[in-house]
Amino acid sequence: MVRRYIAFPLLLLLLGACARTGSVSVSARTPESGNVLVKPLNGVSSDAPVDAWWTLYDDPVLVRVVDDALRDNLDIRVAAARVAQARSVIDESRRARLPSTSVTAGAGYGSTLADQVGAALNDTPIRTGMRYDAGLDFAWDTDIQGRQSATIRAARASAAETQAHADGVRIDVAAEAARAYIDICAFAVRATDAQRSLDLLSRSAALHAKMRAIGAGNQLDVVRTQALAEEAAAAIPPLQAAHDNAIYELALLMGTSATTLPDDVTSCHAVPRLTSPLPTGDIAGLLRRRPDVRAADERLKVSTAGIDVATSQLYPSISLGAGLLSSAPTIGGLDQRSSTVWRVGPLLSWSFPNLSVARARIAGAHADQQATLALFDKTILHAIADVRMALTSYAAAQQHYAALQRASDQASEALRLAQIGHSLGASTAIDLLDAERSDVAARQAVSASHADVAVAQVGLFRALGGGWQRADTTASILLSGTSH
Repeated sequence: MVRRYIAFPLLLLLLGACARTGSVSVSARTPESGNVLVKPLNGVSSDAPVDAWWTLYDDPVLVRVVDDALRDNLDIRVAAARVAQARSVIDESRRARLPSTSVTAGAGYGSTLADQVGAALNDTPIRTGMRYDAGLDFAWDTDIQGRQSATIRAARASAAETQAHADGVRIDVAAEAARAYIDICAFAVRATDAQRSLDLLSRSAALHAKMRAIGAGNQLDVVRTQALAEEAAAAIPPLQAAHDNAIYELALLMGTSATTLPDDVTSCHAVPRLTSPLPTGDIAGLLRRRPDVRAADERLKVSTAGIDVATSQLYPSISLGAGLLSSAPTIGGLDQRSSTVWRVGPLLSWSFPNLSVARARIAGAHADQQATLALFDKTILHAIADVRMALTSYAAAQQHYAALQRASDQASEALRLAQIGHSLGASTAIDLLDAERSDVAARQAVSASHADVAVAQVGLFRALGGGWQRADTTASILLSGTSH
């Protein structure tokens, strides 16, 4: 008997040593730290990006718009609920390690096996009647094969992945809210410039018609200027529609209706400008900041834990259990010793010798890990490429804006000379109107290009992965318990 008691703990230790094969360790294969920029770029610095990048603009309305969107956006609420749901899975996995208990009770009419055996032995009728049952069961999984521990690790990593996706939603909302506000401002400016151009063309058409009436002009000039005026008039409705659509889009992002937006938001007539160089940081900081990289890393941890879960099925599951069952023809008889059956001891469950199913699951888990690892590498490359493409677009937008600004300066100088010539009688009123129209057209191009620069800036901020850090995230809380 003593040998039997000694052998059982030794068996548990042996099985535990076999089961704890250890999870597959996968190191994050990240590139060496270095500057994201391939070459220096005007208006860009290598300083570490700020969390609330929209505060770098000299526009308090923009700051309020983005902050309100991050607070009230419905997609963010959905993402927060998904995080809470993932955290509940962690709690469920942890509580599964605690002992389980169950209480049963029942009543019915019939006979028991003992009644039937007694009737057969004594050659008497089978006794039937009311039977009352009550039972209590206790079980605790020792988890020597590590299945529950791996399940908890997978749940933690999955929750951290969900948190990373939620942070990505915040980045998208911040960038889209800023872009929508910029569109409101830009299309208002462009609509104003288009109306100014229409006014000048209308004056030019009227002047050409007047000169034609007194015989100093020709019908071709009249028709040509009238056509230009109609084209300018046709450009205004699409700009107004784009302005209104931007208001509707911003209202949706802010979780409200367009009619409730403040007047200083819908009446913006100046595109926001950065007050300092745009900070980009380096590759190492980028990979730490990008939620999609963190999500891919956590997904890799989930996949690795899945290998441990599959491997645990090769080994027996051993639980310590106890049970108490009482059955009697009367309720008062349930506490009698003769009506009670009890047991205490280990419970073993093992699919041996048919382990082919478990081995197939292990092979599938390893294949899933390889796919997840490839996706992780792809996510890193995508993050770096995303920033570099955004930098390229931003540089092109800046160059385009600078060229149009120089053209606008030349048009303004031409207008100044035309005004001087007209005052001295060296040029006609038509020449002055043409110079004014060219100046307005150049200003329109500069306004549109300035909006493109601002949108490119937002795209770069978005690629850099900033904007989620101001949230009350739970990722650090979730990851703090991984050392169990």
